[in-house]
Amino acid sequence: MGFYLIRTRRVLWDVEDLKKVSKGRFIKQTLDICSNEQFIPLPLSSYNIIGLKVFGTTIKKELPFVEYEDRIEVNIGPLNQWFSSGNPKIKHVQLQVEFVNSDFEINENWKGHYEGAIELIGPTRPEFYITPPLGMKLDREGKTVKIFLFKMKEKELLGFNRYKSLGPIAIQTHGKRKYHFKFKNEDYKEIKEEFKIASKPSSNYNTSLVVLYEMVIDDKFFTIPIFGFILFLIPIVKLLYPSFIENFDISYGLILVAFSTITLTLSTQDYIIPYRDYVELFIIMASIEFGIVFVIPESNLLSISIEVSLLLIGLLLILSSLILRKIKSNNDEDNKKKNES
Repeated sequence: MGFYLIRTRRVLWDVEDLKKVSKGRFIKQTLDICSNEQFIPLPLSSYNIIGLKVFGTTIKKELPFVEYEDRIEVNIGPLNQWFSSGNPKIKHVQLQVEFVNSDFEINENWKGHYEGAIELIGPTRPEFYITPPLGMKLDREGKTVKIFLFKMKEKELLGFNRYKSLGPIAIQTHGKRKYHFKFKNEDYKEIKEEFKIASKPSSNYNTSLVVLYEMVIDDKFFTIPIFGFILFLIPIVKLLYPSFIENFDISYGLILVAFSTITLTLSTQDYIIPYRDYVELFIIMASIEFGIVFVIPESNLLSISIEVSLLLIGLLLILSSLILRKIKSNNDEDNKKKNES
């Protein structure tokens, strides 16, 4: 029979926060495992998992698995297709596990930023990756990132250590900004030692490595609502001062179509657009204004009165939306405090 060995050496965490169309968190784990068995058990987390897949990175194919209540058992196939780990009877198996944690949801407040947390479970590599939603970036170039190693006995906190990472380094991958973090060598040695001590049968506590971070909307995307508001105001200025803009109809119409197309394209590609509701309102009202200015003769009292009415309605809708957002934000904070208590 031989001896039974399955040992997870280290895990590389690659996390992507999702927003809009598919809320959740896409997690990709690369596991280095030493094994002499064809079936490898992997523990299931407490996440609400969707779309679980397992790939063999060195053999470049998806692997079948059987799912149980607290684990999955992966069939890695014949052992001779995997690289040796130094001992010919023990193979180095590298697996890539992908899934979506549907429990995760970005609680984006009215200021356009959100806070996230990642728990790096088990022996981890000295590096990890975080990918924000399109149109967002790390706050203050990652200076707000905090890394804690918590020592827990059941639900009691026994103590914690705090670490800093090197970087982060921003990498463009498939049009997305991915942040690469790396631990300092001395910190990584200490983290490995803490995990090693906690994994011993004689240990009376567990360790948990948690990364806290903040994401904000990229500054350049704030030009979209500003430009939308300008498009909303131009027809009013044109009516009040007919000679202010020459060749208004065609030029304005082309600009409005181009802006609407760009905004729609960014939205369908899941970019985070600040004040998106207002941008859509500006586009709709600017389109109505364009029709009024184009059809009704200039300096017509009726067209001016309609424009002023639209302006008042738009301002009223914006004010109402701001009030509702503020109420919702306060309610979310109250509910969060109740849940924590």
